[in-house]
Amino acid sequence: PVVDVDRGALTFTLEGTAGSTQTALVDVDDADEGRYDITAVTVTAADGPARKTDVDVSLLVDRTPPSLLNARLLDPPTGDVFSDVDGANTVVAGALPSEPLATAVLVVGNVESAPCDTIADGAIECTATIGAAAVDGTVTPHIDVTDRAGNAASVALADVVVDTAAPALVDGSVVVAIETGGAPTSQAERTSLVTVSFLASEDVVAPAVALAGAGQAGAFSVDATAGRVTATLSALA
Repeated sequence: PVVDVDRGALTFTLEGTAGSTQTALVDVDDADEGRYDITAVTVTAADGPARKTDVDVSLLVDRTPPSLLNARLLDPPTGDVFSDVDGANTVVAGALPSEPLATAVLVVGNVESAPCDTIADGAIECTATIGAAAVDGTVTPHIDVTDRAGNAASVALADVVVDTAAPALVDGSVVVAIETGGAPTSQAERTSLVTVSFLASEDVVAPAVALAGAGQAGAFSVDATAGRVTATLSALA
């Protein structure tokens, strides 16, 4: 068969025939990028007669990787720190691709999202969930995409911190002080003021504490300089 193309010159290589089906391959390495509209196929028989059939087929030559506009993290937590705890384990990113995509995923360290969703105006939104198997540390998330022609692109986002390790008490750092009637005592009464302080292995935010058996929550204050957490319990139950 002879394939007519309405713009440019494309070379088709014929493959073997399977029954009445003939496959024609086109080498586009030297073709300009753009859309080629195939308008007709002419089949010439071995004994000479030819028949032309009108068709409506398009070939798109695309070697340009897609670009992602306004690629960013959406509503990251304070300090851009993510963990495997509900409420801080979801990394969401968005971007506007320059063309329709075949694939798009968000990668955060060793965590890869499900395929990104296409939302309004062709934008994409990607969600990766941090689990216990995530590798801790500072990582650079990136959105990896391919267009319909197979061209690949990757866009890096702002660094985030992945922290799945629970904080611990530093050995030997716990200090307990009891004050009754304004004087230090060794035992606590209902009117005593009990202060517990300790060093944590990392920065902690709004920790909660309770004195076992007392049923009274402690009001924590954090010494940012020394890294010492202090809990004061009063009016014991």
